[in-house]
Amino acid sequence: MKSRSRGFTLVEVMVALVIFAVASVSLMRSITMAVDTQSRLEEITLGQWIAENEYNELYMTGQFPGPGENKKNIQMGGYDWRVVRKVKATTDPAMRRIEFEVFMTFSDSFKERSVATLATFLGPTQ
Repeated sequence: MKSRSRGFTLVEVMVALVIFAVASVSLMRSITMAVDTQSRLEEITLGQWIAENEYNELYMTGQFPGPGENKKNIQMGGYDWRVVRKVKATTDPAMRRIEFEVFMTFSDSFKERSVATLATFLGPTQ
């Protein structure tokens, strides 16, 4: 009498491998998306902090800037940033509209990406 060996057939093993491969690809995609989202949130947060710092610096100096554009390069959080400050006149001569746009710059190329924008109004601080 022959004893029948117990175990998995080749088809069963192949089906299990396909299921494992699909699950692994889905898991890797989810992890990649989570890491990308976390990186983007870090960039946005730092960009917003920079814009707010630039506004507070302007406010604390007591300057009432004239219309025009000003660019400034800074480093924060291990990244290089460019801040563009645009001052525009308003219908009220005692008020200015100020926009701060923060760009993340990449040292290996001439590319940059807009990360945050802050728009506000400022009057004389005296």
